Amino acid sequence: MKTLSLFETPLKYEDLVKIVAKDSFKNYLLTFQDGTQKKFRLYSDGKWLYKVPKRSRRYHYTHPLTERILNDYGGPVIKIEVIQNSCCSSVQHTTDLLKRGRQVWLKAHPKLWTNFEPVKKWHTLTDEQILSIAVLYPKVSQDLYKYLDNEGYKTVGIAYGFRLLYLSSCTSEHEDVKQILKELKEAIENDQPYEARWIGNYSYSLSYDPERKWGSFAAERKGLAHGHYYVLLNERTALFVEDD
Repeated sequence: MKTLSLFETPLKYEDLVKIVAKDSFKNYLLTFQDGTQKKFRLYSDGKWLYKVPKRSRRYHYTHPLTERILNDYGGPVIKIEVIQNSCCSSVQHTTDLLKRGRQVWLKAHPKLWTNFEPVKKWHTLTDEQILSIAVLYPKVSQDLYKYLDNEGYKTVGIAYGFRLLYLSSCTSEHEDVKQILKELKEAIENDQPYEARWIGNYSYSLSYDPERKWGSFAAERKGLAHGHYYVLLNERTALFVEDD
């Protein structure tokens, strides 16, 4: 193991966030003040820590691992270590990443992402082929960053796997979200422009541009022009790309 930080006094939660933000989606060993040790795979968005579920197929982390929750394990954290993978496990890590990436792109609507060439490849690869081309993943990742950058997204929130949002979870007391998603599906299938807005926990908005073959979704804080931004994979699912 490689020790990232060791202090005689407890680590501040902000310090833990900074450490994990620099090296997210790794397995960490946390030592607490009472001597208890716990292993977690951790992710940080720069504000909160999140415990990544083992073999999770959903990539949005709605429940932060807060300072209070950490303290319940054995008091404040006094030591944090990243657990280094062996060579073999690193290969498996890359293979899993590729497999999960393919699962994301299999969700892509035929009329969306038509200009992003790698999407077509994910539909045809076998598991054996995924293993053999593992070294190609960085190129695919770079292509995705460049593609989204050209679409105006400067900070792409992609690390281990992908953060997906299921639009049906963005509920509203006043709007029929199921009807909105039905209308979105019809608009995509019929190459018709579409826009919709509704209020729930956030101010939600989505749009589809048939000329660009492109859909976007935003969950902005009420009354503020910033929040979480996504691009549509299909009429039900969106891929997180940036916070503002």
